Amino acid sequence: MNADGSAQTRLTANPAGDFGPAWSPDGTKIAFYSDRDGNAEIYVMNADGSGQTRLTTNSVPDVSPSWSPDGSMIAFVRGAGPSEIYVMNTDGSGQTRLTPTDGLLVDGPNWAPDGTKIAYGGGFGFGRRADIYVINADGSGRTNLTNNPAADEGLPAWSPDGTKIVLLSDRDQPGNGDIYVMNANGSGVIRLTTTPAADSTPDWQPTSVVPPNNPPVAVCQDVQVSADESCEATIAPSDVDGGSYDPDGDDITLSLDNTGPFSLGEHTVTLTVTDEHAESDSCQATVTVVDNTVPTPTLTDPVCVTVGKGKKSANKLTAGATDNCTESSTITIDDVQVFNNGGNPVHGNGVYDVVGNDIYVYPNGKGWTVRVTITATDGAGNGTTSTITKPLLKCK
Repeated sequence: MNADGSAQTRLTANPAGDFGPAWSPDGTKIAFYSDRDGNAEIYVMNADGSGQTRLTTNSVPDVSPSWSPDGSMIAFVRGAGPSEIYVMNTDGSGQTRLTPTDGLLVDGPNWAPDGTKIAYGGGFGFGRRADIYVINADGSGRTNLTNNPAADEGLPAWSPDGTKIVLLSDRDQPGNGDIYVMNANGSGVIRLTTTPAADSTPDWQPTSVVPPNNPPVAVCQDVQVSADESCEATIAPSDVDGGSYDPDGDDITLSLDNTGPFSLGEHTVTLTVTDEHAESDSCQATVTVVDNTVPTPTLTDPVCVTVGKGKKSANKLTAGATDNCTESSTITIDDVQVFNNGGNPVHGNGVYDVVGNDIYVYPNGKGWTVRVTITATDGAGNGTTSTITKPLLKCK
């Protein structure tokens, strides 16, 4: 049923008795004990009552199931008189006795929150001496915590943080149990209830347990980026992020110790990944800046010059290139064509000369043009070819 008593639902429908329900830590299953098959045995079922499965088959009763905090084991009591604490896997396999066969009547196995110990009550029968014990989950290190010869004590329950144990005891009111609390090592016993009526079955209010935060995991990747028009490059944190993540699913933020600008070559950067709890992780990546930009061929406007001993008049033009990273590119003049004012090509010797990157055009007149095809290659091996047309001057 709901915590307010509503939606009460019957999970078992059996003429025999079903007792001691215990929720699994993940809330999907319920362990209980039942005498439906003639003897008290441990059963488990889904939270909706389906899938009821018998886990133990024994000639003596198996009762009081208790789940380990991680949900992998069930502790229980076996025996009708003298009894022992057993543990088993949640499918009923691996049944193992933890406590010695020393004649004690044990009750209430209760797991420590970290799953390393089990607390239980052990005595010689109702109204006789009983004490609170703890034992390691592997059966070693049994310790009597209360060791009170005049008391009947039992039903221990660990506090959510594992530092204290609440218990039932009649040490101050023989025959009438009250609730006490003590440290997990048995010290500091404090009486909590002082009523004339009997108190029983103490337990702790659950607390909201905040799981430990796992830091994020930084994953880097090396990147190659192209230089810009200034022969430099800048990057963003996402550029070197190779799939950083947070194991808890928290949102993460990425930051870099240096985003640039970077010159050509290799540069080492540090990526830091931070989660919502200010936990962080870092990794390093190599940023390689390369020149992938082709140069731009250029051709100067013509100027009138005189060439040679004969002072021959000519239009002089110079081929060149501009580049983002290389001051001087390799220039190749692939073709030169001269056109008269009618747009017709002018052929023959003495029309033009090419000297290095300079072009001298001799015939000229109003409306004449020159068309030059230039290939420019920069220092990174990037090359391009362009054809540029310029109007010629009428030089005397």
